[in-house]
Amino acid sequence: MVVTVSRAETFLRSVASRQVVTSGRLSESGWVLDNGELRHGSADFFRVIGARDHDGVEHLLFDQPEAALVGLVVTGPPGRRRVLVNARAEPGLHEGAQFSATVQSSPSNYEQRHGGKPTPFLGEILHLANNARVIHDSVQYDWGRYYRAKTKRFRVIEIDDETPAPVPLLWVNHDELDLLLRSDRRTTVDLRCIALALRCSDAGLSSVTTVTPERESEKALEQVSLTSLTRWVLDDEGVHDSRGERSVHWFTTQTSTREIERWTQPLMVLDRDVSIVATVRRENGRILLAVRRETAVGLEGRMVWGLAENVGSGSSSRPVMLSAEGGRFFRHGVSLALSDNERAIDEAVWMSREEALALVTADLCTSLEFRLAVGLLETKENSW
Repeated sequence: MVVTVSRAETFLRSVASRQVVTSGRLSESGWVLDNGELRHGSADFFRVIGARDHDGVEHLLFDQPEAALVGLVVTGPPGRRRVLVNARAEPGLHEGAQFSATVQSSPSNYEQRHGGKPTPFLGEILHLANNARVIHDSVQYDWGRYYRAKTKRFRVIEIDDETPAPVPLLWVNHDELDLLLRSDRRTTVDLRCIALALRCSDAGLSSVTTVTPERESEKALEQVSLTSLTRWVLDDEGVHDSRGERSVHWFTTQTSTREIERWTQPLMVLDRDVSIVATVRRENGRILLAVRRETAVGLEGRMVWGLAENVGSGSSSRPVMLSAEGGRFFRHGVSLALSDNERAIDEAVWMSREEALALVTADLCTSLEFRLAVGLLETKENSW
C-alpha cells in the first residue's frame, strides 16, 4: 500500500496524540546529582555537566559517552527505494512527533537497561539478521555547541523484502520521503542526515579516502561541579541560567508508542532558535558550497568541515523549519536555508557538490550543520 504524505501526516498526528508532556522535578525523576553532574540512577542515557574552557568561560553541556545508534532499514533498488521510518514521539519536538530513522536510540535504551520493550529491527541493523546487508556505516559528531564530543553511528541496512512493521514504524517510498524532507517539522535531524547517507550510497559515493581528524590545538574542557558554576543555579525544577540563554528543565512524558510508557528527564531550553544558511554559487555548470575548517567548544579543538559565514546580501531559498533532537532539547527550532550569495568571509573554501557529498560519508569529518546543508542541497526542490 502506498502511503501519501497526507496519510503520513495523519499517522504522525495519531502518534503525537498518544503523548502527554508535563513539567517534572528532579526529586521525582530517577535522576541524581552525583559527583557534581546530573545522571540517571540506573541507566547512563546522558549526563548534564558543567565545564570551563581554556579561557575560563563556563559552559552547561550534555555529556553522552555512549555513541547513539541511528539505523535505517530500506528495501528495493536505488531510485525505487522503500524506507522504513519511525513516527517518533519525543517530549521536545514541535508538534509532538516527527519521522525519524527506523532506530534512533542510545545503547541504554536498545539494551533495555531501563526495562523497556525490545527495539524492532535492531537485529537487522546491528547483527544483520534475516540476510540484511550494510550499505552505509559511519560515525559522526553531534552538535558541537551543546555536547561534549558526542558521536552517533549512522547505519543503513538493506533487506530483501518489505517486512510488516508495528506502529510507530511506517514504510514510505523515495518520493514520499523527499516530500517529507521538504516539509517543515516533519522529519528529525537524524532522518535528514541518514537519508543523505543513503543518497550518497546509492550514487556510489560511500567509498572515500579516510580523513584523519586533526586538532587546532589542545582545548580540553575542565569538567566542574554544576553546583560550583557561577552563571547557573541548580534546584528541583532545573538548572537555571542567570542570563536566560541556556537552561535545563525537567519534563514528564507519557506515551504508548515508545519503549517505556512514562519517564521524567531533563531537556535543554534555549532562548533563541538556530539559523543555518549555506552559501552556494554556480560556476561553469557546477554547484559550489562555501565551507571552512572550524571547531566548537564541545569538540575541544577537534577540527571539522563546517559552513562558511553567510554575509547576507544574496537571495535565499525558503527555509525549512526543523526541530533539534526532541529527547535532549525542548522545542528548539532550526531554520535551514540556502543562499546564492557569492561572497563569504575570507577563510571560506568553495567546495564542489561532489566533494561535499564524499565528505559526509567519512567518519568524524563534518559538522552537523554541514551535513544538514548538503542534505538540503540534495532535495529535489533545492537542486540548484
